[in-house]
Amino acid sequence: MVKSPLTVAFAQPERNLLVVDCSRTTNHPLQLRNVVKHELCHLYIHQYVENRQVPRWLDEGIAQWASDGISDIVHDRNRSFLNKAAFTGNLLPLASLSRDFPLRDSDFILAYEESKDFVVYIVNRYGKKKMLRILDTIKAGEDSDDAVYSSLNVPLEVIEKDWCSSLVSKTTWFVHLSFYLYEFLFAFGAMIAIYAFIRVIMKKRKYLRTVDENDPP
Repeated sequence: MVKSPLTVAFAQPERNLLVVDCSRTTNHPLQLRNVVKHELCHLYIHQYVENRQVPRWLDEGIAQWASDGISDIVHDRNRSFLNKAAFTGNLLPLASLSRDFPLRDSDFILAYEESKDFVVYIVNRYGKKKMLRILDTIKAGEDSDDAVYSSLNVPLEVIEKDWCSSLVSKTTWFVHLSFYLYEFLFAFGAMIAIYAFIRVIMKKRKYLRTVDENDPP
């Protein structure tokens, strides 16, 4: 069942089913290809672990990593909720993303961004083989926390803490302010429009005064 209006597609591994709302991708054929690729990743992940329980953040994170980005929801790719959350200290704990993602649009998108970034962090730091080992360990019957510890020899909460620190160190004031770029541009444009309007009024009044002064009594 689709719980967010942002969702364009979803997979149901237990039924080996992939569902895509093609009406929302007709204008972007390449996006449709990426959406299908993303959902196929979900089906493959669950086939690989033989339908063992995979936390939502890991499932979505691997699917995005393998398919080059968030492909099954509608969102503005020019805005990063992740950078804003890291800067303000409002990242969602991974433990809260194990079963379902939040329903509020901004948190829903943030959950996707966090999932991908955390998986990419693990791959970059520990390697692709370690990520596959995590899946192998889940397949063998361990839960996700134990699978991470068995595969990486580091508790999940420690890796999460290190990842959060790395995000904060990369997030500057400039990056944070760029999140409000549209608002800044809109405000700047409004100020220019107001200034131009005032200039027109002043010129009009000056012209009327000149006309009055030149009119014969």
